[in-house]
Amino acid sequence: MYAATWSNEATHSRIGGQERPRRVLIVEDDEAVGEMIRAVLERSGYAAAVADGPENGLSEALAQPPDLILMDIMMSGMDGYNLAQRLQREERTRYTPVIFVTALAKTSDVVHGLDLGAVDYVVKPFIVPELVSRVKAALRLKASQDELRRANSELAALALADSLTGLHNRRSFMERLEQSIAYSIRRRDPLSCLMLDLDHFKEINDFYGHQKGDIALQQMAGVLRHTVRIADTVGRYGGEEFAVICPSTDIHAAVHLAERVRAAVEAHRFDGPEGRLSITVSVGCAVYDPVLNTGAEALLARADAALYRAKRDGRNCVRSA
Repeated sequence: MYAATWSNEATHSRIGGQERPRRVLIVEDDEAVGEMIRAVLERSGYAAAVADGPENGLSEALAQPPDLILMDIMMSGMDGYNLAQRLQREERTRYTPVIFVTALAKTSDVVHGLDLGAVDYVVKPFIVPELVSRVKAALRLKASQDELRRANSELAALALADSLTGLHNRRSFMERLEQSIAYSIRRRDPLSCLMLDLDHFKEINDFYGHQKGDIALQQMAGVLRHTVRIADTVGRYGGEEFAVICPSTDIHAAVHLAERVRAAVEAHRFDGPEGRLSITVSVGCAVYDPVLNTGAEALLARADAALYRAKRDGRNCVRSA
């Protein structure tokens, strides 16, 4: 058996704003046929490699996922049908298109191959221009599907992010908090939550305008990102109110973290139209109590109550529930 080696020449496609080569893996246990197909593809400008048989084809596809796989059906060991099913079960090759290139010409064979998810079916002996045309069509389809998946992924991420600060939005934050509570219960691990509110923020908006207020909120998000720990989750709860999920954190550690955040905000100089502004924040802390079996809303309510106590006590301070 021989290892698949990729040719240097390649047709490039612009996908997601970047140039990258189109790579075609040929799975064929007849070395002469495999090399002939590779020569055809290389003359058309594609990067191509031949894997001699299904086991090598599977290993090569998982090691270096190609843009397209051409495979025979009748191979020793695992046949092409089973190989196609294996590739679809693997995360790395789930979306890699497959074209069967085989001597099996019965309609039932073609239908079975397409039912297994192949994008095309070419019968040997094939006509070279037809094979190249089908490869081009499959790669165009792959590029379109990749772009669509990328766009959908970006939309999903945007749906979970606050558009102004880039932090988790309220919906995403609540989902994270529910997950964190479930984990805390299973592991009997402490979990705390911080609620933060910028002091006198309405006056900033009224005096400097909402645009400057938005800049202050964006900078506040930056201070939080750099001050909390890696394991913590920060979200914009609403308006000028932020929240932090603190896993494996008892109330004493939560108060210590909250004080560090408060001091970082106080020390930061926010951009303003007349120089740099000093803004402070009030913080409320609460720890999840599994004995009471309270949920996310109850935990946030207790943190919020502590926050309002900090407001009543003069602002720019930390209080715990």
